[in-house]
Amino acid sequence: MDEKNKLLKKLASYCSKKEVCVFDIMQKLASTQLNEDEKVSIINFLIKEKFIDEKRYAESFVNEKLNINGWGRIKIAEALKLKNIDENIINLAIRNIDMNYYIDIIKKAALKKINALINDDIEIKRNKVIQFLISKGFEEEIAENVISELNFNDTCF
Repeated sequence: MDEKNKLLKKLASYCSKKEVCVFDIMQKLASTQLNEDEKVSIINFLIKEKFIDEKRYAESFVNEKLNINGWGRIKIAEALKLKNIDENIINLAIRNIDMNYYIDIIKKAALKKINALINDDIEIKRNKVIQFLISKGFEEEIAENVISELNFNDTCF
């Protein structure tokens, strides 16, 4: 079996265990001795046989980063752009996030941060929490609305 076929078999196995995108596989192929035509051939085969599906990858990525990492839509979209995922695929995956669930994640993150801030006054805490939420990739307007809904005052603590 030649190097290309061994690699193809190995990559197919890798792709069947987790969602990957073209960018991930190209990175793996970068260290091989294969020429560009062979690399493209492998990628095309993996796509054709549904080992790689960028739409499926984006949906999985969004769910993982939202549920496990607690990232907001902005940070998730930027990370997908770095993986060269098509903007239409990114937008579709982001739009599929349930807004009520998204707000709940923001509230939980805000409350966790509020509880971690002990000696600051109310306005400093409020600003720190909003900055924290923005750094996690949540939209500033939504973060501010969530903080307002939490009645950010002394009773919050």
